[in-house]
Amino acid sequence: MKRVAKNDKIGKENMKINVKISTNLVPSGNTTVPTKIELDEEKNTVLDLLRKLNDRFPHLKLIDSDQMGEDLRYVYVNGISHFDLPNGLKTNLKESDSVHVEIFMEPLAGG
Repeated sequence: MKRVAKNDKIGKENMKINVKISTNLVPSGNTTVPTKIELDEEKNTVLDLLRKLNDRFPHLKLIDSDQMGEDLRYVYVNGISHFDLPNGLKTNLKESDSVHVEIFMEPLAGG
């Protein structure tokens, strides 16, 4: 059996996590919900997932300095709120995990 070095990407695939997004307003762009987010094997925390979502939807503020951003309300991993997870946003994810992200954007009105 051949061992592959940790930094060697041969034969490794990125982890795919199914993410359900609920929001009071529809984010711009063409997105299907639930969506799949790919994470590198070395980056597999809830916070890493939120960073990926932030990259996909740059107009949303999901994280701010590794804390919850103003548009993020809740993150559930397998039905458990991130507030109740032992490591909060730094909780490690597995490919079999189900993640639900609740986003709330303040509607703007003007005149």
